[in-house]
Parts: sequence; C-alpha cells; structure tokens
Amino acid sequence: MMPLLTDPERPWKKAAFSQFLREGIWKAPDGKVYMGYTVRTNRYRYVQWMNWNTREYTAFELYDHKTDPGENINVVDRSAYASVRKELADLLRKGWEAAQPD
Repeated sequence: MMPLLTDPERPWKKAAFSQFLREGIWKAPDGKVYMGYTVRTNRYRYVQWMNWNTREYTAFELYDHKTDPGENINVVDRSAYASVRKELADLLRKGWEAAQPD
C-alpha cells in the first residue's frame, strides 16, 4: 500500500471484496443461514447470496453506480448487463488475488 501513499493517482486493485451475513436473513424463520459475497469495482457492486446449509447460490444483485449510486435498482437480470454480471461473477470466484495491481 505504500506506493499509493506516495502516488495516490497510481492505478491499484481492480476491485474490493467482502463477505457478510445479512441482518434479519442469517437467522431466517426457516432456519436457513445466508452468506453474501460481494465484489465492488469503481462502477459496479455484484453480490451472490449463498444458502450456507446447501452451499447453493439463491439470489444475486448487481448495481451500476454510474446510473444508480444509491443502489436502488438491481439490474442483475437485465440483458444489457449480462456480460458485466459474468465478468464480476468470474472475478468474485477467482478472488482478491485476481484483482491485484499489475
């Protein structure tokens, strides 16, 4: 991180990653536990929700911060964003190491 302190305009990581339990869902009435996995780029935030018991992804979110900075419109199922969804899902699967600076 030291290079960023001396040159804040230097290109850096392609994305940031996070993992979290969603308030109110992780102790769902049906006893299921859900974990959210997120990748955030300069423009997009993509989330995959996993049923922790079955390890199946059950819900997906994609937000375009250029057109929706408040993340009010989930565009994950819009055909115009299909390639973005695929790219971000691949990046999320590959993990933080794939987002390191060149």
